[in-house]
Amino acid sequence: MNEQVPPHFHKEDRISEIDIIPDSAVYTDLPRSAEEGRFAIKLHGSTYELYRWLDGDWRLLNDAGANAFVGCRLYNSGTLTAATATLTALTWDTETYDTDTFHSTSANPSRITIPAGQAGKYAIHAQYRYEHAANGSRQIQVTKNGTNIAYFQKHAGSGGGGGSPEDTIQISTVQELAEGDYIEIKAYQDSGTTLDIIAGSISTYFEVYKVG
Repeated sequence: MNEQVPPHFHKEDRISEIDIIPDSAVYTDLPRSAEEGRFAIKLHGSTYELYRWLDGDWRLLNDAGANAFVGCRLYNSGTLTAATATLTALTWDTETYDTDTFHSTSANPSRITIPAGQAGKYAIHAQYRYEHAANGSRQIQVTKNGTNIAYFQKHAGSGGGGGSPEDTIQISTVQELAEGDYIEIKAYQDSGTTLDIIAGSISTYFEVYKVG
């Protein structure tokens, strides 16, 4: 009986030999010359790293860290207030998650700051739900290092529950951010009176995650 080979798969592509590298070894302990396409497996703690010899060097094939989620999500456990005709930076006292210490609840709690080694493109999304009032407009801003980079504005009662006890406003953007850049969410309303900003993880929140 002839041996069956799947389409687009050649017998010479099969792995004939794999080098097993002990946990105590380092990358440089991998054999420094090998046949093109040869594989090596190295135990690293409780996980295995798979290498392949390509173009004169070992290439790590299963670098889980390269695709790991990086981001931060914040909310407030207590009600905030926004004075009329005043731009207010919202502060955040609770972290749903924070993979790389983007945020502190004690030092500059209004900020998400890009940590070392995590520069790149970030998706930014925020929402706040405020006490309903019939007058004026509402605005939400994203600022980078204190400068407005995105905003959305609506008039009282124009969607988001107009006429109901509470209204909601949201914003989303994707921005290129460098190490040390900080992002804040700012609220503005000119109803003529101070309004409450409603607490809770599904009412008023701020989140960023790395997309590239």
